[in-house]
Amino acid sequence: MSKIKPDWLASRLEQIGGAVSISLRLIADAFRAPSEMNYVLEEIADQGCRSLPWIAASGLALVLVMTMHTRNELVRFGAGA
Repeated sequence: MSKIKPDWLASRLEQIGGAVSISLRLIADAFRAPSEMNYVLEEIADQGCRSLPWIAASGLALVLVMTMHTRNELVRFGAGA
């Protein structure tokens, strides 16, 4: 049976400490003052405006398909045109 070297435990603890340190720094930096939230909101607005025609077209296609699928069921329950 091989013995565990003391350096092994120390190196593992250093790795865990480094990972915790990086994680805490990442969380702290997310809430710091020089936030670029204005740029993020500009990108969201820009991408939203560009995707509006695609959203409208897919919504129209969805409505048409749902109408075709539900028409027969509605007629069966007495719905009129």
